Amino acid sequence: MGPCEVWVCPTEDEVRVYWGNGLHISVQNGSCIIVDTPEGISDTFVDFALMGVGIGILLHQRDVFALHASAVSIEGRTAVFVGQKGEGKSTTSIALGTRPSCEFICDDVVALHIDDQDRAWVWPDWGMAKLRPQVAEYIFGDEMHQMDLVDFGDEGRYIFQDGRVEGPRQVDCIYKCEFDKERSKGVEIVPINKRQSMVELLKNSYAPRFLGDSARPDRYMEYATSVTNAVSLKRLVRPHRLDIIPEVGSLIDSDLAHSARDGT
Repeated sequence: MGPCEVWVCPTEDEVRVYWGNGLHISVQNGSCIIVDTPEGISDTFVDFALMGVGIGILLHQRDVFALHASAVSIEGRTAVFVGQKGEGKSTTSIALGTRPSCEFICDDVVALHIDDQDRAWVWPDWGMAKLRPQVAEYIFGDEMHQMDLVDFGDEGRYIFQDGRVEGPRQVDCIYKCEFDKERSKGVEIVPINKRQSMVELLKNSYAPRFLGDSARPDRYMEYATSVTNAVSLKRLVRPHRLDIIPEVGSLIDSDLAHSARDGT
């Protein structure tokens, strides 16, 4: 079992999570997280474990719907990026969120709330994310060396930290990140119908990744239905190359500018 591999033991009122490096947390009744940290584990590793898996499970216990995703504000519009591990969620949100007139909102755990007017809102988190060295170099250049480099098992990760965004932001669109390694053309945004949108939301819900059937699939079906009624989902398809990011940003800028909000 590698240091970043996770084993989960859920019960009715407690979820215990064990990492391969010996870290252990207990999430109890949606009200507290108890941490048992062996010697030799960095504080940053523990922070990410708490703010990722720990908070994701705690939100589940509080009946808050959370996605395995990232979010960014672009000139007042908010985009959420979902996708499987390695599909570029963090890369996209940080690359876009560090531009002028844009803000990085959160990464890994995206908590959503649907209000009584069927609008989706996202809450900011602690404002930190992990980046692979090649991604950090592409986005930040030599400034990457001012970031902390932390061992997360397979390779080091540079730690990006931004000022915390204040207050919730209304979500304008959810994009499903997809790499197409055979793709010869550029970036494409493709609408997803409501049925497939529900499938994608269920696949990218945070807590069920660790809790399986104990996360109550029926409850997540209700969550997914409310989200698809509040905001549209679209596929963001592009080649697996970092140099395509400026084109990704331009296309999302245009798509968000033309997105409907409050009937406009």
